[in-house]
Amino acid sequence: MPDGVVQWFDPSTGEGVIRRGGRRYAVRASAMDPASRVGGARVHFDVQRDDGVLRAENVVLRRGTRTSPRQSRFGDLSGARQPAATGGAASSRGNPAPVVAYDHHPARAVEDWARLLADGRLDDAILQCAPDVVLHEGGDDLAGVEALRRWWDASPQLGAGAIPTVTGVGPDTFELAWDDPSPNRIHVRVAHGLISEQWDEAAAVATGEDVDDEGRSVVGTVEISSAGSVTSSELAYAEDKVAKVLADVGRPVLHTDIRLERSADTSLERPAMARLIVLVDGEPVRAQVRAAEMTEAIDLLDARARRRLTQLAEHRQTLRRRGPSSPEGQWRRGDAPTERPPHLPRPAAEREIVRRKSFTTAEATVDEAIFDMEALDHDFFLFTDLASGQDAVVHARDDGTYGLQYARGVDEDPTEPTAAAVEVQPDPAPRFTVDQAREHLDLSGAPWLFFVDADHDRGRVLYRRDDGHYGLIAPAG
Repeated sequence: MPDGVVQWFDPSTGEGVIRRGGRRYAVRASAMDPASRVGGARVHFDVQRDDGVLRAENVVLRRGTRTSPRQSRFGDLSGARQPAATGGAASSRGNPAPVVAYDHHPARAVEDWARLLADGRLDDAILQCAPDVVLHEGGDDLAGVEALRRWWDASPQLGAGAIPTVTGVGPDTFELAWDDPSPNRIHVRVAHGLISEQWDEAAAVATGEDVDDEGRSVVGTVEISSAGSVTSSELAYAEDKVAKVLADVGRPVLHTDIRLERSADTSLERPAMARLIVLVDGEPVRAQVRAAEMTEAIDLLDARARRRLTQLAEHRQTLRRRGPSSPEGQWRRGDAPTERPPHLPRPAAEREIVRRKSFTTAEATVDEAIFDMEALDHDFFLFTDLASGQDAVVHARDDGTYGLQYARGVDEDPTEPTAAAVEVQPDPAPRFTVDQAREHLDLSGAPWLFFVDADHDRGRVLYRRDDGHYGLIAPAG
């Protein structure tokens, strides 16, 4: 049985991908031992070819993995020789690097994939595709990376050096357009940072997408809401202002959320609040202001939104001018700066829970928890839900919406209507001891973990600090 690493596993679909060297294997939950259904788990598995797709079967954890807290250094690279240590250049073929985590930046995944194809690096481009990628061609649906490899091997765009224009036509769907030669335009879909589908314009229409006169998909919704004594004329004024701002963007606007609030507290100097969240080509842009009058807040919001959209456009233009990145281990002027990790990559054996804290606030509604989270500029917020009495966590998403999970789970959405767009995860939080939660967080690579403490039967959040250690948050009481 070969060895590999679970690159990702989605419990909602029961599907995932296992990586072994330069190959990737599709895997289903039915073929996996339950303990191995965690991103980053090191596993043994059998290989089976199914209609051109390499699949992993009989997936089990490697012996010694996640069986004892004393094995915290299992699998680290302490003392390992680096490929370039002997003076030789690092080879992506001899030592394939893992795919960059593009889960929250699907547009970047497509842009990097397009650069690899323009440079003629088909092997590297194939590594950016899901093992069960689907190619829609001539009315046929072909699965597997080999079908996609044959298609691109015959394409004149491979190695031509022309980088296509990448345009978002949906949250995870993008169009690649070249001036010439054919193909001039294709569509791709991204799932978990990997290319999962490819089709041409004819196939796009066949799948039922709405297209305009130029064949470009039309996607976009506008939501406007208010709280407090906000008049209809103020809502119309805000909508008109935002429409003029978005008319100058020049890129697909997938979703727009406008929020106006006027506080009833007369002691506030700036009771009027205006907020705008725009999803531009898969990238969220957020602006929020406060003022004494609502019309003043809307005018300030207009100016701030224009400034941030201009900064986004200039940033993308700078990235396009840089061209292909240098080979691994090399650097030249114009290369993009190195991406810094979100926290210090401290070895697992040295990590400790150095901060334990509890929130002393009383029970709160979901909207109150979201307000506190935004005010503190946190990514998540642990609270006790006023309606259900359960410990819960709310967290911000990249598209401007919010996720919500309860400690014991829910059969249906129990919350009162919320002002913010909130999606409830029905599954209960996993039940762990603190040591088990640490082990799970290390293997998953996630920035934080919401769980039920098996020793106290209360919700907890274990998170990674900037210094590489852990912090533990518990609710009041």
